[in-house]
Amino acid sequence: RVISSEHLTGVPLLVLANKQDIIDSMGIREVKPIFNKNAHLIGRRDCMVMPVSALTG
Repeated sequence: RVISSEHLTGVPLLVLANKQDIIDSMGIREVKPIFNKNAHLIGRRDCMVMPVSALTG
């Protein structure tokens, strides 16, 4: 619901793919297609997926 809220129209979306320090975690190449499939919910806004590890920074 939050992603498709009219109040957030035009607000950029930053997705942090955490746990990148774990060998079997989903990488950026696996995460991006999930959001591409749901583009109709995201709408016309800038969207970026970044790999992160809260453990190592």
